[in-house]
Amino acid sequence: MSVTEFNYDSFCGLRVMRKAGGAQRCRYFSFLIAGEKNGDKRHATPSEIRKIRRAAEEFDRTLAIWQRKRQTVLRRQAIPTVRNTTTPVRGIRFGMIVQIKCGRRYEWPGFIVGIKDAIGKTITRAYPIRAHGIEGAWERAVKTLVKEKRWPVTSIPVLLARRPEIAQHSEGERNA
Repeated sequence: MSVTEFNYDSFCGLRVMRKAGGAQRCRYFSFLIAGEKNGDKRHATPSEIRKIRRAAEEFDRTLAIWQRKRQTVLRRQAIPTVRNTTTPVRGIRFGMIVQIKCGRRYEWPGFIVGIKDAIGKTITRAYPIRAHGIEGAWERAVKTLVKEKRWPVTSIPVLLARRPEIAQHSEGERNA
């Protein structure tokens, strides 16, 4: 629940606020009620405060539905950033991991995870085969993909079984 109560000199009431995908929706519910005769404001009675609180909680329920729908749409739109043709799992590709140190270029074969998360931020992680082995690098890449996409953990064994067959000598050809 995202209903917050404020009791300041300048404002006395409730705020309902929810955020999803960078968008924010907010509404304030005041405990001050305009007077009937001269327009002065008076503090709400306990029964009026209960009515105002119920209205705020109802608005919070509608915002919770909006937030859930918005997050679902954003998760569906979180697609890989690179067209994947080297592995059977979308979002993980086989390629050369490049690192430049002191003006020298070093390359290692490995699995590279390149995706966009739910808020549109690009995530790139690389797992070299030399350091982890083919199975270890593939496993780390799959676990990263599942974690960042917020998929259920039960999808890990299915993705692990889809490991591509990579030639062991591809690393030796680069160094020759």
